[in-house]
Amino acid sequence: MKVVISYFVFFVVNVIVLTLANILFPNQVVLGTWGISRNWAIIHSMGTVAMISAFALPVIREQIKKKKKKLSGKEWIGVSCLVNVVGFWLVARGASQLGMGIRSWRVAVVLGLAVTMVQTVAMTQLRMKKVLRG
Repeated sequence: MKVVISYFVFFVVNVIVLTLANILFPNQVVLGTWGISRNWAIIHSMGTVAMISAFALPVIREQIKKKKKKLSGKEWIGVSCLVNVVGFWLVARGASQLGMGIRSWRVAVVLGLAVTMVQTVAMTQLRMKKVLRG
């Protein structure tokens, strides 16, 4: 259940950040193609990035547990940021299928950082309200 809740939180955060990025920096973040509408590009691409994050983080957590290590909060934020950056970069490589394009890898880094900050706040709020545990 935690993965499902995480997916939807990640999806909503990703949609908000990507929409704002496209509005503020339309030359850096491009949404839509000749065959994919702007709204479909937002939903499809951010659903993919959210899925990458929601499924990669538990896998990474299990790998770290197997090594009998424990990461601090800041280290987890770093891991989450790396996963988000890679997710944005991968989705942008499939721009013709997913409808989201970015100008350079630097944009993926900035989007990954922005999304990670907002996701961290959202997930912390859910943990404080006891919606998520752990």
